[in-house]
Amino acid sequence: MRIIHTSDWHIGHRLYENDRSNEFKDFTLWLLNLIDKEKIDVLIISGDIFDIPSPSNSALEIYYNFLIKLNATYCSNVIITAGNHDSPSTLEAPKELLKYLNISIIGKLPDNINDLLFEVKDKNDNKAIIAAIPFLRERDIRKTKAGETFEEKINSIRTGIANIFNQVAENTKEYRSNNIPIIATGHLFVLGSVSSDTERDIQVGNQGAVPISSLPKEIDYYAFGHIHKPQKLSDLPLMYYSGSAIEISFAETKYDKKIIILDIENGNISTNEVIIPKFRKLISLKGTFNDITEELNSIKFTDEDKNTPWIEINIEEENEIPLLSTLATDFITTFNKENNAKIIKQTIKYKNNIQDYSSIYSQTDSLDELTTKEVFIKLIDSRNLPEEENKNLIKYYDELMEE
Repeated sequence: MRIIHTSDWHIGHRLYENDRSNEFKDFTLWLLNLIDKEKIDVLIISGDIFDIPSPSNSALEIYYNFLIKLNATYCSNVIITAGNHDSPSTLEAPKELLKYLNISIIGKLPDNINDLLFEVKDKNDNKAIIAAIPFLRERDIRKTKAGETFEEKINSIRTGIANIFNQVAENTKEYRSNNIPIIATGHLFVLGSVSSDTERDIQVGNQGAVPISSLPKEIDYYAFGHIHKPQKLSDLPLMYYSGSAIEISFAETKYDKKIIILDIENGNISTNEVIIPKFRKLISLKGTFNDITEELNSIKFTDEDKNTPWIEINIEEENEIPLLSTLATDFITTFNKENNAKIIKQTIKYKNNIQDYSSIYSQTDSLDELTTKEVFIKLIDSRNLPEEENKNLIKYYDELMEE
């Protein structure tokens, strides 16, 4: 049996208000071709199908077109779970209809834990059990208590999440005794994982992160979503974040995007990481205004790129330069007109100046793209405080937000 583990598609995501529909279409087409080429029996998508709870019509169209075309491929079973970005009701709306296409959707934690368990088979009747655990919202895993401390709340969240996985392990004992492997999905933050600075906070600023040691070893493979950087967390049991399908921010251009292929034979699981092609070049440049303009003028942008390359420039000068913002804006306007590339974000920072609140955002920053915590972090970053003081301020912020 062959299984693909993927997650964090974020269909509908816009990068500084720039539409990315073509990238999502290119990714789904690539995945459909890979499924047929590699003869994949099962597809698992571990949360964050969409970027926002109420996706646009164009985002929904990309998603449903993919599912329709998927039905004509080699793949015979599909398991989709909700992430923290997804609306459970939106995902589950066509649930009964999609069953006829062997597509199973879990948007929220059901009352009966066994309703998370799906038996999948390949064309030779080999079996596996998928425990389709979605993003676990706080109300799913704990009851609030009057007067509890912040630390007590965090521990309660961690315990509640671990309990769900332990219940799954307990309820699948019979399958394991018959050498049928158990695969569990999850959309959460696991202690020890490395984030990309893009993931938005879940469960109290990720302080509800679950230790690997609290997750049962009886589960053979953990197919995690939420963290956008693909990574292997453990060999026993096998534990992976597949990472996001495309770069959600310029910060994510530093590493390859991947999907994980699982091969199951005689109850044993082996894995192979497949690099996802880059469907658009994202280029991030940092330096003085003169250095950046020289570097951009030296790059040859051709019409060979199907999707126009996007660029961010982060200008850093030692001291304030009069009219630098105007000079940068004029350069960007001319550059975008003359090249098959587009500068979509600029920031200007003076190392010897402490900025005031009104100047900590670039002209292209939008409050719609920032959480309240991100606004707070931008503010304290602009103060050039010691790292330990920064950490304490963020901790106090989380405590205040939870009161």
